[in-house]
Amino acid sequence: MITLNLPRPRPRALQNLCDACVFAHIVRGHARGEEMIFCGFAFPLRHVPFAVRECTDFKAKPAPESRRGPGFAEHPAGEEWEDVAEIRTVIVSRAEDP
Repeated sequence: MITLNLPRPRPRALQNLCDACVFAHIVRGHARGEEMIFCGFAFPLRHVPFAVRECTDFKAKPAPESRRGPGFAEHPAGEEWEDVAEIRTVIVSRAEDP
């Protein structure tokens, strides 16, 4: 009798399109495989019980922004913000009317 030891191919992890969609509401647990996905494209939320390959309502999440400094100022290209921002306290005294 001949015994063959053939490696079993592992199933590929399916890439879910919902991971990159702005409408997806994804809840993941601590254990592997604990995941609930809901589509928020239309009200009420729709439960998605499988990995999505194509979707007509898909909208990609925006690319992550580059590192921004304090406040609303845009980060100038080629310059670096200091790691610790200087904080200035301005005390405005109000002159009381005599």
